[in-house]
Amino acid sequence: MRNFGRSVYGTFRRRRWLLVGLLILCAVPGSLLLWMPVGIRLIYGYVLIVFTALTFTFTLLPFVNIVTLLPAVLLDRRGDHEKYEPTELGNLARTMGVKRAPRVLLITNPRIGPFTNGVTNTIRLPRTWLAKFPHTEIMSTLGHELGHVRARKWFWLDMAGVFGFVFAATVPLVFLTAPIIAQIFEVALLFLLIPKVSWRNEYRADLESAKALGPEGLISVFEQLEAESEMDEGSETHPPLRARINRLMKLLGPH
Repeated sequence: MRNFGRSVYGTFRRRRWLLVGLLILCAVPGSLLLWMPVGIRLIYGYVLIVFTALTFTFTLLPFVNIVTLLPAVLLDRRGDHEKYEPTELGNLARTMGVKRAPRVLLITNPRIGPFTNGVTNTIRLPRTWLAKFPHTEIMSTLGHELGHVRARKWFWLDMAGVFGFVFAATVPLVFLTAPIIAQIFEVALLFLLIPKVSWRNEYRADLESAKALGPEGLISVFEQLEAESEMDEGSETHPPLRARINRLMKLLGPH
């Protein structure tokens, strides 16, 4: 299934380059649209339509895949009745500045990794991870999820900043070209920048966990996941495992 997914979606890097190409196509020739001869304008219109359809098809498919998982993450109660309550969780939450330790529920869905519900702060942890990783590494994983809880407001501030920047960057184009081209530019820029916000959020949660428990546990988890993965180039939601490992390794010091 992973190979099929990559053949449909393309790689994350290729999807990014498609978005960059679409932004250039909208901004450079697009800003000259009103001064183009009619024939050139028609050719440009056909090229833009084809390139937009191609780019958004490849870009949206991974997000559709993410959306299909949301009911399982948020609504599926099978296997979610059992709480996981390590004795250290309360102390860890207080150490990280989280006033109230969130619930941790065990899940059975093999398609979902550790996940924090951004509304309820409930953490879901795959049952398979309890057998797969030592307890110290499980706690580092929970520390990462608690990092999301602690830094939730910063994530939304980052998102607000991105939307503000995209709006400001689109305004000049509105006065230079057709409204539809400005709208395509705006959506493509959002798709290009939102993963950066998500990556920053993941790096921030890694750092919060490392501050409380040390980086060794997460490094071990990421190294095992990296060894099991077929490709490690990151995605729309998570940065490459190797990049996360390298950041955490710097916290180990010279020894």
